[in-house]
Amino acid sequence: MNSIKSLERAIDILFSFSSEKPEQTPLEIAESVGIPVPSVYRFLYTYVKKGLLDQNKKTGLYSLGFDLLRLEAALRNKFSMEQIMKPVLEHIAGITEETVQITILNKDHGMLLFSEDSPKPPRFVPEFGSLVPLYAGCTVQVIMAYLPVEEQERIIAGGIKKIGPKSILSEEDLRKRLTEIRRDGYAVSYEEFYPGSIGISTPIFISKDKIFASLSVSGPIERLEHKKQQVIDLLVEQASVLSDRLSIRQG
Repeated sequence: MNSIKSLERAIDILFSFSSEKPEQTPLEIAESVGIPVPSVYRFLYTYVKKGLLDQNKKTGLYSLGFDLLRLEAALRNKFSMEQIMKPVLEHIAGITEETVQITILNKDHGMLLFSEDSPKPPRFVPEFGSLVPLYAGCTVQVIMAYLPVEEQERIIAGGIKKIGPKSILSEEDLRKRLTEIRRDGYAVSYEEFYPGSIGISTPIFISKDKIFASLSVSGPIERLEHKKQQVIDLLVEQASVLSDRLSIRQG
């Protein structure tokens, strides 16, 4: 039991470092973790010896060591894009019982990358690899909303074609929708691509300001409308998880 407690303290010391506290004195570490200073010194000696912490000889401050990057590299290599995204899709599909998809940006279009189908028909999802104009429904509008304004205007200038029964056809209506998406952080659309469908989408970022994809749930209006807010909350939460994992993977 003592060895397990000692291991817990060792882990707590490493996690006491953060972006807010990149360097610490032994006293600061002891106060943060709640262990005596002499015990902290014993841990610090081993950490420095193994390269997990560095000590500034002039200031005496300790910081995380570069040997920890070996763990980061191993973690990044472990996860492919599918390994990162598929569990999230399965999790959302299990809760909502609706079709979940990830759509990526492909030049001026969105392209289906992964999907998890609803166990119940009807299902609304494009074919894998098919291209969808960025103005056509929330799944791609969420991506378009976070592109630079000049790119948005270039796409709008290329023309807007009717695809679904309630497609947005007005340039001003599309601009308004994009502004609303950036304000709210998600999008909802009705029958803009498939008749009888509702779509709910949230953005996935690969870095702080760079859009990468959208995370969406779609289904028939009569089945999805009553749980719309629950799905919005779930998608916002899980899109944030994916954005964090992708930014770590990118390094």
